[in-house]
Amino acid sequence: MRQEEGSKTIVQATSGQYTQCDICYAHFCHTAYLAKHWHKVNVRGIRKFLRRLNHKFNAQKEKKAFSSAKLIVVPSQGLKREIQECYPSTAKKLMAIPNPVDTKRFSRDAEVGHNQRNALGFTEADTVIAFAALGDFERKGLGLLLEALSLLKRDAPRYKILVIGGRGPEIALFQKKASQLGVSGQVVFAGFQKDIRPYLWAADMFSLPSIYETFSLVCMQAAAARLPLLVTSFSGSDEYVVDSENGWFIERSATAIAAKLQDIDANKTMLEEMGANAEKTAHRYSQEVFQERWRNLYHNFTARKTIAK
Repeated sequence: MRQEEGSKTIVQATSGQYTQCDICYAHFCHTAYLAKHWHKVNVRGIRKFLRRLNHKFNAQKEKKAFSSAKLIVVPSQGLKREIQECYPSTAKKLMAIPNPVDTKRFSRDAEVGHNQRNALGFTEADTVIAFAALGDFERKGLGLLLEALSLLKRDAPRYKILVIGGRGPEIALFQKKASQLGVSGQVVFAGFQKDIRPYLWAADMFSLPSIYETFSLVCMQAAAARLPLLVTSFSGSDEYVVDSENGWFIERSATAIAAKLQDIDANKTMLEEMGANAEKTAHRYSQEVFQERWRNLYHNFTARKTIAK
C-alpha cells in the first residue's frame, strides 16, 4: 500500500513478505512460532511438512523485511516482545496498534440470534459455545474443545459447539474426530460464512484455546457480540481478557477446559453479565480509535519522529 502524506510517499506492506517497505505491518512472527510453539501442533503427514515449509519460508522473508523496514507495527505487546527477542535490532522501530473491531456492526441482535439458533437446531436449554476460524483448526484448539465435550458426557451438561469457518477437507477431518469421540450430535459445523454475526449472536459464549495468536480479531468480534471469552493466554488476549470478569483463561488441555466448563455450567447466570462486560471491553478497540492511532503514526512518521536513527 502507498500512503500519501504531504509530499512524501510511504510504502506500507502487511505481514513480512515484502522486503522493501517503509512500514511493515506484521501480524505474525514465524521465527518465534517455529521456535516456541510448532512442537505443540498435533498435525501429521504431508500437512505437517507443508505447513512447516511455509513457516520456514516466511521466517526467511520476515527477517529481511524487518531488517529493512523503518518502522514495524504490530497488533499486540506480546508480538512486539517476540519480534524483539528474535530480532534484537528491531527494538527501536517497533510499536503496537491493536486491531479494531466494528462494534456497531457486531452489536448483538437478539431476534436474529434467536432465529439463527433455532435454525441450527439448538434449544434454549443448550449452552452454545461458538468457535470460529478460517482454518488451521488444530492450532486454534478445536480438537481440545471436542475432547473436553467428550469428557463431560457422563455429567450430561447441555453444551453444544458451533464451528464457524473452515473448508471441506478440514471440516471432514474434525467431523470424523467428533464422531470418534462420540460427540457428533453436540457439534454443528456451519462452514465458511460471509457474515458470521448471526452465528455469534446465536451462541452463549466464545472459545479459542489456540496455541498461538498475535491479536485475535474474531475474539474481539465475539466480545462485541456480547459473548464471554474462554481462551488460552496468547498475545492479545492477555491485554483484553480479565479472568472471571469478561471471560476466562484456560490451560491448553481437554481436562482443564472440561473442568472450567463444569464450573461455568454450575453458574450459568453469570454469562449475561460477563457478556455485557466483554462488550464494554470491545469498545476500547473501536475503528475510530484505530484510525486515530494510524493518523498520528503517519503524521509522526513523515516528521521522522518514530524512526530510529
